[in-house]
Amino acid sequence: MRGSCRERRPWSKRMPPIVTETIPEYVTIAGYAWAALMFALGAGGIAVAATGDLKLWTIYVSVVAIGAKVAAFAVQYVGFRFLVTNRIRTTRA
Repeated sequence: MRGSCRERRPWSKRMPPIVTETIPEYVTIAGYAWAALMFALGAGGIAVAATGDLKLWTIYVSVVAIGAKVAAFAVQYVGFRFLVTNRIRTTRA
């Protein structure tokens, strides 16, 4: 499996093999989307912390940041499940 998608992209290691083998182009997109989300949440955390309001920062970190990650995970899970199922059905037909 030399030079495969799993070896070239670090986020592929965390994906089930059926996903990386069936829809590798979407795994790449998802990796970059997660990186962008983490950057945006970090920038948002810095911006909220810069206001100096500890209560607002606490709400941001415990509600907004966690909620965004849970929502992104749910969207990715449903999307990957849909894409893998469609791709497998298409190849069998």
